[in-house]
Amino acid sequence: MPCVTLRDETEWIETVESGWNVLAGWDSERIINAMRAARPSLGYCDFYGDGRAAERIVGSVAAVFAKGYDCATTEISKEGGLP
Repeated sequence: MPCVTLRDETEWIETVESGWNVLAGWDSERIINAMRAARPSLGYCDFYGDGRAAERIVGSVAAVFAKGYDCATTEISKEGGLP
């Protein structure tokens, strides 16, 4: 669902650039026009992930324990891999 932000700026510029968010400020005419014209240019976008990060983190931690790694001494590569 498109969003109309009642501010003149936003930290989430990707939502504006993709058409999911319109900056309308406090001007009532701008707000009404933004609500009528809001049409996202893209289909569904998961800018901020898919909501399953915790599940993946728990799976990774469980895998470390299942393999018997000592978390205090095992180094993880820059890519996040284990030896």
